[in-house]
Amino acid sequence: MTHQEKLDEIRRMVRTMLKDALPEAMCAGVAQSGEAGVLERIQKAASGGGEPVVVSIAAAADLQEFARAVARACREGSVRDRIVEGKVNFRVAGASLRPGPAGKGARAGGAVELEKGVVNEVKIASLAKDHDKVIVGRGVVLTPLARDKAREAGLEIVRKAK
Repeated sequence: MTHQEKLDEIRRMVRTMLKDALPEAMCAGVAQSGEAGVLERIQKAASGGGEPVVVSIAAAADLQEFARAVARACREGSVRDRIVEGKVNFRVAGASLRPGPAGKGARAGGAVELEKGVVNEVKIASLAKDHDKVIVGRGVVLTPLARDKAREAGLEIVRKAK
């Protein structure tokens, strides 16, 4: 086995271990689970709690549980009104707090432009869902795993000229 093959094997093993460990770590801050816990957090947020309702949605059953909790919360008119008015915010556990497609970095012909920061494997996986090209500025650092993930996902990375 060549040196490069050994490095590739180690990278594969590290990726596998990280994929197993990260979902648990990212969801560790979710207060309560179950429909009752989500319902309680929605009601608290609607009464002026201010914090977003953080939900963990890892499977279809979790999504169903969340939908049922929202439907139950909406039985109370004031909670329903605050949700409709956008005064109750929801966030998926472990998700980025950046704006969605309407915000900065929105799809521009399938490309997204980044000016600064570190781009890792997780960011590349997220970008690959909505984009086919990433244009990176001089202030962007790409990790080796990010490059590997981009290659696997068919995501083109272009370094911006000066």
